[in-house]
Amino acid sequence: MVVPPIWQQDNPRDERERQQIVERNVRSEHRRSWALVIGGALLLACMLPAILAGLPGLGILIVPTGLFMVIGGGIQLLFERG
Repeated sequence: MVVPPIWQQDNPRDERERQQIVERNVRSEHRRSWALVIGGALLLACMLPAILAGLPGLGILIVPTGLFMVIGGGIQLLFERG
């Protein structure tokens, strides 16, 4: 179930309009999930320059954050497909 943002004014006049609002919310949720996956992958890719720059301790922050973004976004995308 996709819950619309609190700031969004949804006062559908009929069932067709309500269905369009729900579909729009599902599409925006799908884009957010992909953004999570891509952002997490980019965060993990940032680890290589950090290691080359001599900052391997930065991985304590970057790696778990990137992994959880990729895993969380991936699971959300799998749920949206089903």
